[in-house]
This record gives sequence, C-alpha cells and structure tokens, in this order.
Amino acid sequence: MDLIQGISPDLRLMVDLLVTDLVVLNSGANGGGSASHIPGVVVMSPGAEWDVLDYAMCLVHEGMHLNLFVADKVYGTFTLPSNALEADEHRALSAVKIGQRRPLDKAFHAAIVTVPLMFMQHHSGVTTLVDLYTESLRDACEDLKKQRRIFTQYGQMLLDELCEFAVHIDFACVTRAISGTEYAGYKPRMAV
Repeated sequence: MDLIQGISPDLRLMVDLLVTDLVVLNSGANGGGSASHIPGVVVMSPGAEWDVLDYAMCLVHEGMHLNLFVADKVYGTFTLPSNALEADEHRALSAVKIGQRRPLDKAFHAAIVTVPLMFMQHHSGVTTLVDLYTESLRDACEDLKKQRRIFTQYGQMLLDELCEFAVHIDFACVTRAISGTEYAGYKPRMAV
C-alpha cells in the first residue's frame, strides 16, 4: 500500500475505498481475482518470485475491476446484458490475453486494467508491461470501437478515454483520470 501511495495517493485511495477484504492463497496459478457479485473482495495467489510491485499491481488491477463493477451498477456500461455480450458477434480482442477474442465486457475490462498497470510500471522505471501491452491495447481499442453502439453513453465516454490513451500512451492523462473529478461526478447528457 505504501508503494501505491508513493506512485499516486489517489490510486491508493481507490484501493482503500474499493478493496474491503483480501484473501491470499496458493491456487497454483499466479494472479488475482474479483467478481461483480462480491464487491470489495479480492483474491490473490502470489507467485514465488513476486516483489512488492507485483503485489501492489495485483491490488490495483483487481481494485480497477471492482471500480468498473461499481460504475457499471451506477451508470451502466453496455446496452445489452452480460450474457448477450458472450455471443460471437459481440466478442473483441483482449489487450491482456493477446490475440484472443473475449466477450465484450471482459475485453473492455482487460483493456482498462492494462492502463494503471502500465502507469505503475512506468512510474517505477519498469517497461515490461508498457512494451507488452502498447500494441495489444491499440488493437483491442480498435476492435472495441467497432461495437461502440453497444456501449451506453457512460461506457462510450470510458471507451473514448481509453482509446485516446492507447493512441498516445500519455501517462499524464492517467494521472488526470485517477485524480480528476469529472469521472466521479459523471452525469449523462440529455438527448436533444
């Protein structure tokens, strides 16, 4: 948590607000997990070689998923239910599972959670994920944009911000998105 605080106090605040319970176990697979139907809970299965940055990134990664789950409940992200997004015609490229097509909501989540991970590594002087995800994030965004009509107005705003980041890989933009209030106070525009 101290490392997250040092990178971005507002990113730490997000984790503090959204992660209420942390379950650490050895599942045999390195990584973490969270679920929309269990808000606040993060499961972490650390790898033997994990360092402090890996733990911090796992918390932020899952915290971002929780953030998206809450925002979806409040504002709505898609015009179709989650099960409809699993259909082949609604699949999109994943930024994380490179080359795989995933249900639209899963692909969208994967693309969004790459951003704070890239940001954290960049801030820490590491380029592994920046190098790995830059091209796959751009490809995922191009694919996600093809289904823009299935996103709500709020979802389209998030998609547009994500795609703008993918084009420029501007970490100052990430800092503004983490600390800015325009996303916290989102109000949909009224149709004219």
